[in-house]
Amino acid sequence: MNAIRLQINEDDRSLRRTLVERLSSTGYECLEASDGREGLRVFVHECPDVVMTDLQMSPVDGLEFLRRAKEIRPQTPIVVLSAFGNEENLLNALRLGAKDFLRKPISFAALDAAIRGSLAGDDSDRRLNTEDIAKTMVGRCPKITSLQSKVEKLARAGRSTVLILGESGTGKEVVAHQLHHLSGCTGSFIPLNCALSDGGLIENALFGHERGAFTDAKTREKGLIEHANQGTLFLDEIGEMHLDVQAKLLRFLETGSFRRIGGSEQIHVETRVVAATHRNLSNMVKEGGFREDLYFRLNVLPIEVPPLRDRGDDVFLLAQHFIDQAAANLNQPPMRISAKARSLLANYSWPGNVRELKNLMERFVLLQEGLTVDIEDLPPELITSPVTGDSGSIRMASPAPVMPFADARRQFEMDYFRALLEQHEGNVASVARASGLDPSNVRRVLRRHDLDPARFRLTAG
Repeated sequence: MNAIRLQINEDDRSLRRTLVERLSSTGYECLEASDGREGLRVFVHECPDVVMTDLQMSPVDGLEFLRRAKEIRPQTPIVVLSAFGNEENLLNALRLGAKDFLRKPISFAALDAAIRGSLAGDDSDRRLNTEDIAKTMVGRCPKITSLQSKVEKLARAGRSTVLILGESGTGKEVVAHQLHHLSGCTGSFIPLNCALSDGGLIENALFGHERGAFTDAKTREKGLIEHANQGTLFLDEIGEMHLDVQAKLLRFLETGSFRRIGGSEQIHVETRVVAATHRNLSNMVKEGGFREDLYFRLNVLPIEVPPLRDRGDDVFLLAQHFIDQAAANLNQPPMRISAKARSLLANYSWPGNVRELKNLMERFVLLQEGLTVDIEDLPPELITSPVTGDSGSIRMASPAPVMPFADARRQFEMDYFRALLEQHEGNVASVARASGLDPSNVRRVLRRHDLDPARFRLTAG
């Protein structure tokens, strides 16, 4: 079979060259363009099988390239790359005919899967190898092995709704991607972060609208549910969805049909919904923040993603995986982690989970001068446990060697955040900045250890 001709539109020359080198080595014939204008010239004259395009380019950006390319050869699949959280660009790209959408930073395994998946309907020999996709969930601990087995089973469960539970940063979107690709469905994987928009924007993004539905509705627009037909709609942070939108989502899940905003026609689609949250939805139901009927409808097939602290030696596999990935992306030589550094990685509690580990490993690749990560290169919180000194300031002390690891980890978190709360007089935002963590992660840890910020504000001074 002839090599797949892949066009790459990317204005970052270093990233473009890295993409070309890596993808060429896996069998693609790569065509390059530095912006949308050059991309259109390549597209017209070279006739690629598939296109991968960035959105943020000038003088012709990715959306304009997409619009014109679809006018020239609408059958050519186009995969779009963009920064995390740009939901408006995602919606516009899908409405213009993008086949798939990936967020930066790019995983080469996910990119290869998206490219081959976009061609699956045209050539059965180019269908995604599901065994290769399964390997993108890195880990060998029993909890991850069990998770992988459950994902493979649920992937074959048709349109049944799946709810992915887990702390922030554990990799819930990776699991959602696995479900999509292992299912063998022909449609796109389309993500929507329910925490990024207000209720009206989310409703419009999900269901689309008819012309004249509101002041600026000058044309009919499809929503993400329609764009994900025969594929997967991934609703991240479902616990943040507005209650009025929850009611309309529930109706769609029960009937498989919906109406666009301002429309009367019932539209039926075969879209699988996969939702994810770090929130306790059961508690939210009791507090009135989440619909009970939607919770029961989503919770048909729950999946729990374990926190990194419960994954044992997986921390080493993931750390090396992220280092290798970042080094390849930056065209740098491979690095290794020393035995002493590995020991400290194992003893850290990782409140930010896999996302925190990934960010740390990428920082090493960007800033490290040598090819080995050693103990002196690690940030202070990984080296020793902070406790409160007599003066109320933070001092460093080694954990007691006779204490069981689980107890030591709990004690570390409790002492660390109690000291920060005292130092910042119960201000959670200041504690989050000092610790380098997201405020929602800080609140979760405080609740786990029954540390009430108000108590520190009352006693401060």
